[in-house]
Amino acid sequence: MTAGYFYSIVNTLDSPACYGVYSTACGGSGLTPAAAGASCSVTTNSTTYAGTSTDTIGDGCPFEYSALTSNSGNTTGVAVDQAGNFIFPDHGMRVFFVSGAGTAGAAMANAIKVGNPGVTPQPGFIYRLVGGGSTSVSTTPIIGTTASYSSSGGARVAVSPQGNIYQSDGGNIYFFDITTGYFRLLFSASSNVAAGTTCGTGLTQTSL
Repeated sequence: MTAGYFYSIVNTLDSPACYGVYSTACGGSGLTPAAAGASCSVTTNSTTYAGTSTDTIGDGCPFEYSALTSNSGNTTGVAVDQAGNFIFPDHGMRVFFVSGAGTAGAAMANAIKVGNPGVTPQPGFIYRLVGGGSTSVSTTPIIGTTASYSSSGGARVAVSPQGNIYQSDGGNIYFFDITTGYFRLLFSASSNVAAGTTCGTGLTQTSL
């Protein structure tokens, strides 16, 4: 990459029918793997970087193989951690991995490994942090990639100084623990308690 240049790092596919389709007509590069388990690689400066797709949208592969839905409105906010890793809300939560250096980079690399067993994070690859699983999301923490969660319209992400990721989506706020790779519901607009209700266990307080 060259300083001052603008690059597309995730291909935009206009409809679910384009997922996994080898076609530039779909709006992508035509490199999207056809199925989970497909091999994917790019060669840069005579060095080949190879991976294996963990799904049909290019996670686990170089960014040239990635895909998101451009007309879904899901990716309306992005965030960057202190290592330069680029987090975006699409099909749950995903990351364009840049570096595993330093505390922040090492934490992100570990979170990727927790959610994608057997994967060694490589710079320039896309990985899923949340979504693609079958477990409903609640206030009980679960490994992010076991969650049956896919971000809806208007989802946004923010990264705390500690590297933890917060995602707002459809009246809910979710929390991704960068240290453990676990994901949970933090706040919900649909689960409020009435004023005056006692809430909590052990140390309790009264809702205002």
